[in-house]
Amino acid sequence: MNSNYNLNELSEIQTKTIIDRVNETEKFMSLLLESIASLNRKNSRSRDRVDELSKVIKTLADSDNQNESISAAMDEFSKAIVHLADIEDMKILRIENKIIGELIQQYEFFCRNTREDVKNLVAARDREINKRRNIEVNRRSRGAYAENEIMISNIQLSKVLKEIFFVAENFEKQKLNDMKEILTNFILIYLKYFASGLEIFSAAYEIISSIDEKADLEHYTDEIKKINRQFKKHLESENNTSNKFKFMKAFSMFSHSTSNLDRIGKSVSSKSSMGKKSQSTTSLNSIDSNESEVVKAEKESIEADTKTSTDDDTDIDEDDSTMVTDGTITEETNQQKQTPKSNVKNTK
Repeated sequence: MNSNYNLNELSEIQTKTIIDRVNETEKFMSLLLESIASLNRKNSRSRDRVDELSKVIKTLADSDNQNESISAAMDEFSKAIVHLADIEDMKILRIENKIIGELIQQYEFFCRNTREDVKNLVAARDREINKRRNIEVNRRSRGAYAENEIMISNIQLSKVLKEIFFVAENFEKQKLNDMKEILTNFILIYLKYFASGLEIFSAAYEIISSIDEKADLEHYTDEIKKINRQFKKHLESENNTSNKFKFMKAFSMFSHSTSNLDRIGKSVSSKSSMGKKSQSTTSLNSIDSNESEVVKAEKESIEADTKTSTDDDTDIDEDDSTMVTDGTITEETNQQKQTPKSNVKNTK
């Protein structure tokens, strides 16, 4: 510092240095405490998310009825998360009580009181300086009395300066102690939180490590195999029912086909018998027509012979021959009558 400053300038520098320090400290402490409070509020809002995470894990643990070991481990892990959230709430509460709540209000009064004290002491200092100046002006005229007043003024001024120094020193000392206490408490609170969290997570790690994946997988595969066996059994039952239904349907179709074949056979036999009867009737009709034609021819022949014997008066030999002829015709006629009957028998 320049030694050429006069007394007024030095007093202004002193005052400005102390007041600026108080103002800077107040501003810095306000920002620091506000930042810690903001972090605290943010951590307090995370409690809802932690509770939601614990609820989800708890729901999964309760709903899993296949994996026993992992279900039990998840249930314990959800409790560990809730416990850790409770410890975090305690951490937030400690920070609120030990750092934020008290120190914010404390520094508001502390800085304001320090500024007022400094202003009062500076005013007293300025009065002593002015008084000293007045004494210096009248020093020659007042003689020894002026010397005594100057000594008293110097003592008062030194006292004021010491008080100003004491206020400035006390303020800085309190600020340093508070800063150390704030940071120490902050660290200790978080150390305790993390120590408890480490203990909780160590226990949770042991619980999660105890999960028996092999047993859980075996239990699950056994359930799947059981379901598969039931499925196959049900499928076989359906196949048997289907095969039985197909057999009954085939048997029904076979019976229906057999009955149809019987009906067709009867129809064919009836048609064939009717055909045979019609053929026999046709043969008999043809035989009857042949017989009628033979009889008619025989009659015509007899009439012709009779007429010839009457007109020509032939001798007895001719009559005999005619009779022989008639006998022959009669035998032929009888043979023709017998022949159709034998044909009818063969046809039948």
